[in-house]
Amino acid sequence: MSSLKEAKSAKQLYDRGERAIARMARMARMDTINGGARALVIAKRLEAMGSRQDYGEVVSWVYRHSNYSCGPYGVYECPECGSAHLGTEGAYACCAMAEDCED
Repeated sequence: MSSLKEAKSAKQLYDRGERAIARMARMARMDTINGGARALVIAKRLEAMGSRQDYGEVVSWVYRHSNYSCGPYGVYECPECGSAHLGTEGAYACCAMAEDCED
């Protein structure tokens, strides 16, 4: 199995909620690279407005790990077909079902 490649944009994700999570993670990653807390401020604002998604957890994970990666909240391409998925597990699972059926 080939290695995963990070997708160019969160716009490639089908689900609107996943796109928002990926954008927040990329914003947090840029905060760790360039300094600042823009993602944290926006996450707190969204939670105060009643957002159902826990953006604070996304930002917290990226800030905690600070390894130039969005980790499970990043957008990755499936190594087989190239379709975009949120997180590495989703990307690896994309074509895995088709492989299981062939055996």
